[in-house]
Amino acid sequence: AASGGGGGGAAPPSNISFEVRDLLATPLSADDQAFDVIICADFLHDLAAPQRVVDAVYASLKPGGVFVAVDVAADSDAKTNLDSHPMAGMLYSISFMHCMQIGLGADGKGCAHGAMWGTQTATKLFEAAGFHDVKVSTKPGDLNATYTMTKK
Repeated sequence: AASGGGGGGAAPPSNISFEVRDLLATPLSADDQAFDVIICADFLHDLAAPQRVVDAVYASLKPGGVFVAVDVAADSDAKTNLDSHPMAGMLYSISFMHCMQIGLGADGKGCAHGAMWGTQTATKLFEAAGFHDVKVSTKPGDLNATYTMTKK
């Protein structure tokens, strides 16, 4: 059992567990609606089939379950990013050399959003899965946006 991080800490709550799952393997659990919370960090834009993954996340959440996704904070419009995002050039380069290679490497059937897919595209993806209350949070100077949504 975990001790809370180092000698003498309180035992972790008994009603919380953490599981690592392969989001490309659907379903995420043998039981539909098995999870209260699912967290994804900085990879949805890399996937060949991000909609399939987000659909699986939605199906795997209990009613009222929360999905938190963290990804690069950007606009879905390239010109807007190039005019105003301080790291646009670097992030588009990384997208071209890494992210898009992964997304397109699915026998020619993948999509290739890349890191600069933007909050508008990401929000549409979440809404298409069934989430209707997508909240996007950013902090000044932070590279990431946090998307928080609840399954109805």
